[in-house]
Formats: sequence, C-alpha cells, structure tokens
Amino acid sequence: MIERQRNVFSGFLSCVFVFTFGCVAELFSQTIVLRDLSIISDATVRSVEDEGLLLSSGQRIPWDRILQAEIDDAFQQQLNDRIEQVGLPLFRIKQRLLVSDFSGAFEIAEPLYLDGPSLPGNAANFLLCKSVMMGRIESGQYAAAVEPMLRSVEFQSKCTDGSLDSFSHLLFEATELRTEVCDELLPIWPDVEQAKIELERLMDSDAITRIMESFPAAAIYLASMAAQTEQYDLVQRWDQTFRAESLRRWRVVMQSSFVRNSYRRIMSDAEGALRVVAMYLWATDQNSGEQNADRRVLKLLTIVANYQQQFPVAARISLQAAIELSTNPLQRQSLQREFERYGR
Repeated sequence: MIERQRNVFSGFLSCVFVFTFGCVAELFSQTIVLRDLSIISDATVRSVEDEGLLLSSGQRIPWDRILQAEIDDAFQQQLNDRIEQVGLPLFRIKQRLLVSDFSGAFEIAEPLYLDGPSLPGNAANFLLCKSVMMGRIESGQYAAAVEPMLRSVEFQSKCTDGSLDSFSHLLFEATELRTEVCDELLPIWPDVEQAKIELERLMDSDAITRIMESFPAAAIYLASMAAQTEQYDLVQRWDQTFRAESLRRWRVVMQSSFVRNSYRRIMSDAEGALRVVAMYLWATDQNSGEQNADRRVLKLLTIVANYQQQFPVAARISLQAAIELSTNPLQRQSLQREFERYGR
C-alpha cells in the first residue's frame, strides 16, 4: 500500500515537474538577453530586420545590443545569424572606438569593409569606415585611407540626428567639410608607389565617382595623388572641378608642380591645411631648385612645432621626412627619438 502511494506521489511530482519545465521553457523561448544583462521576457517578435529585431510593441532592438535570445522558431536562425555576423562585430567595434582604440577596431572592421561595407544602417557603416580609415592611418597606409575616409563622409551625411551621439569625437567637423579636407588626413603622400596604386583603384571606383558628385572636394585627394606621383596629365582631369570658388586655392597647389615658385606664394599668404600642404610639398620637392637641406628640414619642423595639435598625421609625416632629409647625424638621432613618440 505504502509502495503504491509512493508510486502515485512520484508520478504526481513528475507531472508537476514536466508542467513546470514546460512553462519555464515557454517563458525562456520568448526571452531576449541584452548585453547589459537586462532581460526582456515578454517579447513577441514581429520581424527580423536589417538594423535590428522588431518587437510587436514597436520597439526595435539593434543587433549589437542583443547578447542572446530564444524566440519563435520561425525567427530563431535568422536572429542567431544576425547576432554573429552583425551584432557581435559591431558591438566590439563600438567598444574599441569609445576608447579610441583604432588599431583594435580596425582589426575587426577591415574584413567587413572589404566585403561592402556590409553592416546595415548608415550609422553602423560610418563607424565601420571610420575604423578602417583610422586603422590605415595608424599603420602608415595614408593613401589607402582615402577611400574609407570619403565613404565615412558620405555615411555621416546620411545619419539621422542622435544616431552617433556616443561617437561625436569621430565625426567630421563642419569646419573640415567647409574647408574641403580632413584634418586627420591632409593630401600629402610620402609613399609614391602606394599613392599610384590607390589612385588607379579610386579612379575605377563607382562609389568614389558617386561621392564626388555630392562632395567635389574628393578631387583634392585624387588630384594631389596624381600631382605628387608626377602623373601630370591626370591632374587636368579634375581641373574643371577646381574652378569652383571653394576649391580655387587648392587648384594652385595642384598646379605648383608646373609652376614651382607657386609654393612660396601659397606659404606666404595661406593658412591652415592649405599652408601645411604647400610647406610640406616645397620641403620635399627634389626638383624645386632648393638645394639647402637645412632649410627644408627647418620648414618640416615648423609644421611639427606649429600644427601637431590640429594636423597630427601631417606633423608625423613631416617629422619622418625631416629625418630622411637631415644631413646632421646628431640631429637625425634627436629627431628619431622624437619620432618614436608618434609611433609609425
């Protein structure tokens, strides 16, 4: 009798356990765990979209905010794929960009950039392109940074207000867009071969052709590559663009390869990016007729002393050029120690 009671009671417990487990499983199957470890447990998924998970409440959860989820079987595989392919890399990129770890962000972003850019949404692709731009600059691939820079400008212009509030330190300033060049990447190219390769690739890019329609200043970067690699016939390709009022003074810099004393005129009456570029080109132009190496080095060090806060990359490039041009061994050693503070 006792044994029979035990069996009945055991069966009852089993039923309770199965029922309870089923309820918990059902609850868990509609659970979304966010990366801040908060939990949405009463969600009903309406659809899986490019930029995030859309709930029946109308709430859209971006993929980089979702850690894991168990939802309706009809959406589960799509969700898993989006978290792995979009959410995780975008989350990791954002975490690194928040602390200006550009090399870390670049390592994650580069493969995605080469496939597209392939992230959904203008804000996400801005961060992707900016990561690649800054990573290439840090590694000394200055010419290769032009394409992601121009793509970044394009995506930034399409972003909605507030979508990049956490990354305001990465945005191109209105003054940069007004002066037509990026402070982080002035149009000077110490690696001639790299500039030739990138120019050829950029000229074949449909994306860059499209960007130039809305951002004509992109021609500054392409024409400067042509001028500094002595492909003077290509410089003329963008001559009409430089006739616009906002770009007219940059046209003088491009034409200085033909009329070399123009550098002196620009250096004397220009300011900001235009002056820095003219100073650098004058100091590094081996065909200018200026044979005094000390004067060249001094001009480059003037860039380092006066502009390293506003144009840090141009200052770093100028310092490296000064080391190469210096004929004084002690000076070279001193400058080399200074350069080591800049990294590559």
